[in-house]
Amino acid sequence: MQPISGIRRPFRALLLVAFLFVAPACVLAVAEPEAPPQIEVVQGAGQSAAVNQPLPAPVVFRATDSRGRPIAARRITFVIGTGGGSVTPVVSETGADGQVSVVWTLGPEVATQTIIANSSGVGPVTVQAVATSAAPLVRADARLP
Repeated sequence: MQPISGIRRPFRALLLVAFLFVAPACVLAVAEPEAPPQIEVVQGAGQSAAVNQPLPAPVVFRATDSRGRPIAARRITFVIGTGGGSVTPVVSETGADGQVSVVWTLGPEVATQTIIANSSGVGPVTVQAVATSAAPLVRADARLP
C-alpha cells in the first residue's frame, strides 16, 4: 500500500497546473462596467424651411448601447427647445433597429430653432434647423410689367 503522503505531491502538482490554466480565464471574465446608452441623430439635422412649416424630411434618432448596438423599445421624449413650433410624436419608442423619427414643424420666428430628445439615463440631444421667412404670396390675377 502506498503512503498517503506519496499521493499528495502529484495531487498538489495537478492543482497547481489547473490553477495556472483557470486563473487567467477568471481574470478575463471580469467585465468592465457598461457605459450608459446614448441617443444620436441619424438624419435630418441642419435642415431649413419657412416659418410655421414642417421640415422637408423627418428627423431620425437612434438609441444604442455602449457597444453601438441598437436598443429596441427605448422610450424617447421630444420637446421644443427654441423657436416654438411642434414635434410629432411627442413621445415614441424605438423600433427593432433602435430608430425613431419625428416630424418637426418650425415655429413663427425667423431664426435657428431647436428640438431636444430625452430618454431616461441619457443626456439630452439637441437638433437645430433654420426657419426662413415665408415666401411672398403672388396673386393669380397680378399683372407683370
